[in-house]
Amino acid sequence: MRFFTILSDRLKYAVAMQKNECSGFIVASYSRQPVSWWLSKTTKKSGIVRLERRNKMKSTGNFIWLLIGAVLLWATICPAAISLIQSFSEENISGTSRFGYSVSGAGDVNNDGYDDVIVGAEFCNTQTGAAYVFLGGVSMDNTPDIIFTGEAVGNYFGSAVSNAGDINNDGFDDVIIGAYGYSSNTGRAYIYLGGLSMNNVADVMMTGTGANTYFGISVSNAGDVNADDYDDVIIGSDGYYSNPGYAYLYYGACVMDNAADLVFTDNGVANRFGTSVSGAGDVNNDGFDDIIVGAYGYYPYNYIGRAYIYFGSASMNNLEDLILTGSGSMDFFGCSVSEAGDVNKDGYDDVVVGAYGYNGYTGRAQLFFGGSNMDNSADVTMGGEGPNHHFGWSVSNAGDVNHDSYSDIIVGACQYNSDMGRAYVYYGGVAMNNADDIVMNGENTSNWFGCSVACAGDINGDSYSDVIVGARMYSANTGRAYIYHGGTSMNNLADVTMTGRGTENWFGVSVANAGDVNNDGYADVIIGASGADRAYIYYGGSHIDNTVDVTITLDQAVDWGFKVSGAGDVNNDGYDDVIIGVSAYNSSTGRAYILYGGSNMDN
Repeated sequence: MRFFTILSDRLKYAVAMQKNECSGFIVASYSRQPVSWWLSKTTKKSGIVRLERRNKMKSTGNFIWLLIGAVLLWATICPAAISLIQSFSEENISGTSRFGYSVSGAGDVNNDGYDDVIVGAEFCNTQTGAAYVFLGGVSMDNTPDIIFTGEAVGNYFGSAVSNAGDINNDGFDDVIIGAYGYSSNTGRAYIYLGGLSMNNVADVMMTGTGANTYFGISVSNAGDVNADDYDDVIIGSDGYYSNPGYAYLYYGACVMDNAADLVFTDNGVANRFGTSVSGAGDVNNDGFDDIIVGAYGYYPYNYIGRAYIYFGSASMNNLEDLILTGSGSMDFFGCSVSEAGDVNKDGYDDVVVGAYGYNGYTGRAQLFFGGSNMDNSADVTMGGEGPNHHFGWSVSNAGDVNHDSYSDIIVGACQYNSDMGRAYVYYGGVAMNNADDIVMNGENTSNWFGCSVACAGDINGDSYSDVIVGARMYSANTGRAYIYHGGTSMNNLADVTMTGRGTENWFGVSVANAGDVNNDGYADVIIGASGADRAYIYYGGSHIDNTVDVTITLDQAVDWGFKVSGAGDVNNDGYDDVIIGVSAYNSSTGRAYILYGGSNMDN
């Protein structure tokens, strides 16, 4: 393999001339000091490999997808990105679909070197729901490239969307979508595998265990918790107020199945355990990825809230390793949880937890630094601007938007200024503080801008991470999602704006990085529209537009697409897959669907 520098001496790449050429760590020169560059997995194909700088040598690792700190990216190196400022107005993306209810980076679902995004619209088509993937590119537009749709009215498909990593290890990122309303709130989740021609047919479907369990209310990439080179996914089933909550972990594989490998719970009725789930990165730096689960209802009906961290291992169990707890009644601590990347660049991944009810619903988000002896004391606390702003409603790793080698975070406050909403970006650093660096604003009152926030990966291939923000209530619940390109002078003007399809569609209720579902080198995105029971995939590319590439519509159900996510490459065919949760499936029994990516991905 060989090295070259592009754009600046702060960015290093390796070029793998053939498959399986490089793995582990390599030492390179970085500016004026020696550092380690390392790969998490053996290369899957020839091409350009982006390496992450670490401050200590590490021969094994798991930072493999951009959404939570990627180090392995098959990228097409391109010039500095062209600034895009446009308004999305694709035909039939209108009305009350709640587009933007959920948003996420989708990874690079078509493997074209550009990361993609996914947006959920849980109210689309009378709460059937939908999710949309928009493919990245130098000139990305606002036309969905893939559209996923739910199975039946009331499924809320697309209420949760996420990148699933590469669950089948085929080189294409995958996405996962939740539909907690499927079958009387049983719920489902769907995984769609990425590929060169990713389609909208679910490749794997997971279903909840009974009515009103709300399986699929949250979905996420879990990283590679058992270090077997297949990315894993985690799905929440919070039980609402009548049942205990659970979180289900599914290991990726060449041919992934729908049987949970580990089940987590706190056994408390009404604790809402599993309302939020996320990969946590590798907080203890042991080479295994970890997970975090929120339970904002703890203590029952006091809503102090908790978050539970579980360390990954070759023989991972379901006993919590660390418990984080809110500070007082009605905090709703754990309503949102996310890995934060490595914000202080100490070699340990960090986590961020939202508590939107804190101090009269002013809200706050707390950052906990990882470490070999990680504790439950917050290291950085960020607060809202005033009562009823609901700051911390959504939290996420933002990638590295200013490319300074520190991970950044983004926090949503969806009820700021009469529900207009705001989103705040905080730059990481050795001495990271709680002063916001960029503030994005909603367009109008009652938009709920910031109800969902996520890292979008690098959708335009300029080496800066981008972010996506949802506004599910825009224009009578039609919904919108906004992409902001990172840069040394990143601003608060949206570069791409996507709008929902139809009234009450909740387009954007969930969004996620879908990985690279069609293995074209560009990351893709998936967007849920649970009101229409659909999910939509948009392929990334050098000239990404707002045309849907895959529309996912499954059999009749309820709440289809409430949660969507990339699923990694679960069947190891080189195409990333996606997962969709349908918590209301079969009288709320719930179900989850995995859809395989491919060169001709269908719905």
